Order: sequence, then C-alpha cells, then structure tokens
Amino acid sequence: MVPRMKRALSFSLYAGAAWNGAFAVAVVLIPDLCGRLLQLPLPDPRFYLWLLSIFLGLSAATYVLGLSLIHI
Repeated sequence: MVPRMKRALSFSLYAGAAWNGAFAVAVVLIPDLCGRLLQLPLPDPRFYLWLLSIFLGLSAATYVLGLSLIHI
C-alpha cells in the first residue's frame, strides 16, 4: 500500500474509533445532553441507550482491529 494512502487510512480509522468511543461514553454518562444537542427524543427505558453504547464500542473496537491489520 502506498505510504500516503496508509497514513490517510490510519487517520480515518483513528478518527472513527475516537468518535465512536467518545459518543459511546457520552451516551452512557450524559444522555440528556446528547439528546438535546442532537435534538432527538430519548427512549424511556435507558436499556436502549446502553445497547447503543455497546454497539458503538464494538464499532470503535473494529476500527482499532482494522488499524492493527494495516500495520502488519
């Protein structure tokens, strides 16, 4: 892979992992603020927010896994 493309891919994977990880933590810790900022109604049972944060965390982990594979 061309080094410039590898750097761009690495940057985009780092950015995606950071965004998903930060949003997963924010959804759990400050869900009311996230709902107001995005102008979305929050579901009544907080269980769905926990599920969303788990899926976002898994997505962030997948980005990190992709980073480890392109550095091999």
